[in-house]
Amino acid sequence: MTVLLVFVAIYAAVVLGLELSNTMLFVWPEAFGLMILTPWVWWLHVAGGSGLGRIRGVVALWTRLALIGLFVMLLAEPRAVRTSDVVAVMYTVDISDSVGRETDDENPQDQALQFVASTMSKKPEGDQAGLVVFGRNSAVELPPAEVTPLEDGILLNSLIDRDATNLEQSLSLAAAMLPAENRGRIVLISDGTETAGDLRGILEELKSREIAVDVMPITYSYESEVWVEQLELPRNVKLGEPYEADVVISSLQGGSGKLVLKENDRPIAERDITFPAGKSRYTFPIFLRSSGYYEYSATVVVDQGDDSWKENNTVLNYLFVEGEGKVLVVTDPRGNPADHESLVRAIRENQRSVDVQNAYEFPRDALSLMSYDLVIFVNVGVEAFDVVQMGALKDSVENLGIGFLMVGGPNSFGPGGYRKTVIEEILPVEMDITKKKV
Repeated sequence: MTVLLVFVAIYAAVVLGLELSNTMLFVWPEAFGLMILTPWVWWLHVAGGSGLGRIRGVVALWTRLALIGLFVMLLAEPRAVRTSDVVAVMYTVDISDSVGRETDDENPQDQALQFVASTMSKKPEGDQAGLVVFGRNSAVELPPAEVTPLEDGILLNSLIDRDATNLEQSLSLAAAMLPAENRGRIVLISDGTETAGDLRGILEELKSREIAVDVMPITYSYESEVWVEQLELPRNVKLGEPYEADVVISSLQGGSGKLVLKENDRPIAERDITFPAGKSRYTFPIFLRSSGYYEYSATVVVDQGDDSWKENNTVLNYLFVEGEGKVLVVTDPRGNPADHESLVRAIRENQRSVDVQNAYEFPRDALSLMSYDLVIFVNVGVEAFDVVQMGALKDSVENLGIGFLMVGGPNSFGPGGYRKTVIEEILPVEMDITKKKV
């Protein structure tokens, strides 16, 4: 028993010493629970009687216990720990539209980049620094390095979508760029307006990885600012009935300007307005004479001195007016008109509206097909369509509930053709010969 107690004490001291001295860490410490087997090994030694002398028996027991301890230590997944005094700092700078606003002094984005350039040039020798810029997406502008040439300042080369702010993605990318062998820090420079991602989740992950995050907030204030907050359209509109579009405008102070309403990028209403500070609502009556998909935009136009940021002066909304069900017949531009004429005549005799288009005129987006209940391909070969057109049809069938019918013929059902295309995916048949007769 003395041998077992001495071994357990020495083994525990070695494991704890490695862990506490940061020489080694164990990824799965639960594996050490298997050391409960050591009393059983000791009991086999005592009760079994190996026939060895006393000294040789003790050596054999120690060897067995050491092998078990080593095996358990390997199961715990040991990792060597390398300590370093080098600090790696990744700056993450928000360059979304909400930060890129002009102030009386300077653009906040330029100020943030100047701050990064200044602190990078003053960092201690041997430390590393890098830069991530972000908006909706993130990109590495400068990888972490000891030397960063910033004589001409920071010139951004990354393509960033600036219409949103994803703090989670920026912090995740910055953390991924930090060298594992160095102590890491992240400096987040942003106005904190998160429109995408899950900031709380990434912060918990960085905390578990012991990566500190310092925040430098970007603040700005404006005495004059006008923006379109909302364009309200009714959910259900019947063909031939008038309806109303409501535009909500917000302003920090009272003023005057012009409100323009467009339908499918065509101005349909324009009104001179005088608005107070706060929210104002303006109503436009609209009358639609045909079914289909409509895009509306509301834009407020004011003098430059009464507005600080023009990018928020327009809001879009969409409306679909459902009319009588229509059928779209798609023909081959080089085909025979007789292929589709009898079909079109039969549909019209059943009092259904039919539009006839050749394949070259087929829409390239699913929304343009929303006014149709059914799309029919009449003996049209695959070469008449491009990938975008076929993708639009697949999207409209799967997501918008539009029917699809393919009328056969040498062009549409010929060998090869639509095989392994998205059109084959939405058809109930396969465009391949699975069985051949000899």
